[in-house]
Amino acid sequence: MNSRSWAALAVAALIAGLIAGCSSSSHPAPSPTGSANADERLVDGSALIIQCALTNGLMEPPTGLATPPGQTPWVEGTKLTITSANMITFNNWYAGVVDVTIAGKEIVDWVQETATSGKLPAAVCGTSQTTSVLQKQVFANDPDAGNPW
Repeated sequence: MNSRSWAALAVAALIAGLIAGCSSSSHPAPSPTGSANADERLVDGSALIIQCALTNGLMEPPTGLATPPGQTPWVEGTKLTITSANMITFNNWYAGVVDVTIAGKEIVDWVQETATSGKLPAAVCGTSQTTSVLQKQVFANDPDAGNPW
C-alpha cells in the first residue's frame, strides 16, 4: 500500500472517529474559531466535495446503495441529503472513495483543502456556490447540524 493509500485510510479513520465521538448530535455546536470548527469542517467537507463533484459531472452518482430501514437515502440522483441518521452510511461509502481522483486531486485532498481554507475549490465546485450555502443545502434535514463555514 502506498503512502497516499495510508493517508486516505488515516483520514477515513479520523472521520469515523469524529462521528463516533459525537453524542446524540451528529455535529458538535460550532464555535466561532478553533479546532472544533476545523474538525467539523473536515467531517462535513466530504459531503460538500462529493455534492460539488456530482453537481458538476466530475463524478458519477453512486448506484445500488442500500439504505438501512428507517433511514432516508443520503443520495438521490445527484443530490445529497445528509441527516444524523444516514451520516454513518454516507461515511462508510465515502471511506471507499477517498482516494478517487477528481479534477486532478484525490477527493481526500480536496476535503482537506476545503476544511483548511473554509472555501470550496473552484476546480470542483465552480465559483457560484459558497461553503455556508452548500452546507445548509446538504444538511438541511439535520436539525442538529451546525455550520462551521
